[in-house]
Amino acid sequence: MTLTANDLDELQRLSDAVSPGTWVSLIEGREIQNGSSFIQVNEGRGPVGDIEITLVPGQGSDVDLWGVGHETYTKYLDLIAAARSSLPALVDEVRHLRREVERMAASS
Repeated sequence: MTLTANDLDELQRLSDAVSPGTWVSLIEGREIQNGSSFIQVNEGRGPVGDIEITLVPGQGSDVDLWGVGHETYTKYLDLIAAARSSLPALVDEVRHLRREVERMAASS
């Protein structure tokens, strides 16, 4: 998969529509001992606060998002889906560019 300029513009638009970083995943049994796993957005400060994402065992692999209103909810879901779908192409592109930089450095 190759990301076009339009794909990159869309990813930027989706990113700009939600709270800026830093986002941290806090997993029950790993970082926290009681409560649900969730994504902490902006250290819990800001217009959204924290987002709880749940996967219900035995009910498929769909993701539920809690902690935000409907309009914000859709923006976060769109970003999460786009990021997951685009990540392999972004990693491939970074690796390709690094190989090119190494090749250019070696030939100079």
